[in-house]
Amino acid sequence: MTSTGFESLFTTLSDLSSVKLEIRDNHRVIWPVKRDWPCPSPACMQDMARRVMENGERSDSNGSGAFEIRALPLKRNNAPVAVLMGYRQIDPQALQTRDKDIGTFLRKLADQVETRWREEEDSLSIVNELDRCFEQIHLYSNVATQIKTLRLSGEMLNHLLETILANLRMDLAFSLLPQRPGYSLQRTNPGLEGLLQRPNHFSGRLIQAMDLSSPSLDEGYFIVNDSRDHAGFATLHPRPFRFLGVRIRHGENTYGWFGVLSFNMEEIIRRSELRLLISIAEQIGVVIANSDLYLAQENFVINMVRTLVFAIEAKDQYTRGHSEQVHHLCRLMAEEMNLDEETKRILSWAALLHDIGKIGIPEGILNKPGRLDPDEYEIIKGHPAKGAKILTPLLQIRKALPGIRHHHEHYNGNGYPSGLKGEEIPFIARIIAVADTFDAITSNRAYRKGMPYSKGIEIITGVAGTQLDPKQVRVFARIYDKHLISPMDPGDCP
Repeated sequence: MTSTGFESLFTTLSDLSSVKLEIRDNHRVIWPVKRDWPCPSPACMQDMARRVMENGERSDSNGSGAFEIRALPLKRNNAPVAVLMGYRQIDPQALQTRDKDIGTFLRKLADQVETRWREEEDSLSIVNELDRCFEQIHLYSNVATQIKTLRLSGEMLNHLLETILANLRMDLAFSLLPQRPGYSLQRTNPGLEGLLQRPNHFSGRLIQAMDLSSPSLDEGYFIVNDSRDHAGFATLHPRPFRFLGVRIRHGENTYGWFGVLSFNMEEIIRRSELRLLISIAEQIGVVIANSDLYLAQENFVINMVRTLVFAIEAKDQYTRGHSEQVHHLCRLMAEEMNLDEETKRILSWAALLHDIGKIGIPEGILNKPGRLDPDEYEIIKGHPAKGAKILTPLLQIRKALPGIRHHHEHYNGNGYPSGLKGEEIPFIARIIAVADTFDAITSNRAYRKGMPYSKGIEIITGVAGTQLDPKQVRVFARIYDKHLISPMDPGDCP
């Protein structure tokens, strides 16, 4: 012990009080280094300090005959490391109370010192623990965002294995998901090619070698700190290794395993590493379960949407195939503009469902051979907003709703239902408007015969800037020249 951290306080108390303070160990004065006030003999003080270190608290009211002395041990981790001593010159008239006063005073000081030391020990322990676990914390923070994404990917798993390999200082990290071969991956440290010539095969053998009766498997993991101590693992590789396998599961479903292996036998697999991999495996299990659920729901929605589209077009004998054709044209435009996959997906849904609101319109209006009267036209005009309202509960296609609601807006602001103008109109809706207008012009309707494609492209070019977005008309003109509006691919659906 070299310092208590209370030197300033002790100096102030000694200056303000008749009680002077010292700290000693078995051999020397620790504080103060230099004394400028009357004091008992050094030999007497050092002898008392030695006896207190050995036997506990001690007082001496005679000392050298002129001083009252009190000493008690300062303990750190329950062991005496120094002695706190207080002394003052004797006042014979107050001798009966002085000893008690000094003892109480010193005990309170000693309590403060020892409490401070305990707090320092606790803080140091926390710092050491945080320092030891920093790499695991850093690893978890790096991968948590990826893990929580809805859709699992081989690329994401591969990056995760590389990060685990680097941060846990392992030689092999792998994922093994038998029902998902694309997710059975492994990463090895450079230079291990000679040791693990077939990492894929070796990873599988590690899982097969596990003792299925091990109690730890009930908690979802299996640890081998020395392969030589396990019959099933001793023959897997001539060099000893340590291994940790963690189940990837969710609820009652087990999807596969995460595993790490190291040939460094100077360490063991720490509890913190086990907790980390279990946590990652649990989150991956949740992601897989959510992905499976999402895919099942998406397939259900696709089938339901197809049914709705067929139901609408069964009511209107003149627009059968219209939704698929508009969807086909929109996909061609999306490819021409090189839109990202997410935007293409939203556009596909919106194009296929843009007329879903017509499901509530009487067939007599949809199939009327003559011009609609004002009331009937108002009913027709309600279908975009009604369609968006019908589809609002379907979370999977919520991003497509603006395209459905606003595909009859006009670029000059004279459309419906909201009278939006220019680029106020959602981007998806402006694409659909061009394809929808072209197919309406070139298809047979109850009140007229469809026009040739050449006439259709002429008409939509003529309304660019008024009814339609001129940029999207130019895109459509390019796909017209490239594809001559080829027959729709029946399988070209979202």
